Amino acid sequence: MGDVANVSIIHYSDFVEKEDRKEMSHWVCFEVCRTIPQMLFFGLNAGVDCYCAPYYKPRASDDSSCDQTCPGKTTTTCGG
Repeated sequence: MGDVANVSIIHYSDFVEKEDRKEMSHWVCFEVCRTIPQMLFFGLNAGVDCYCAPYYKPRASDDSSCDQTCPGKTTTTCGG
């Protein structure tokens, strides 16, 4: 994602120790990203890949491929 948005990002899996990781949901990703200075946005890819970024670059898309359920909250989707 960094080369797409041309910005440095932080991945949950690189930032949180394996034994401290929780099942992914929007809330889990948000809670981690809000603790990192200058990281104002968060996103999810493929249901489990949480990332934090200081800004985002909008691009045209839709949510038709957003069909992966969140492991931490199976009633919602976390990317696709």
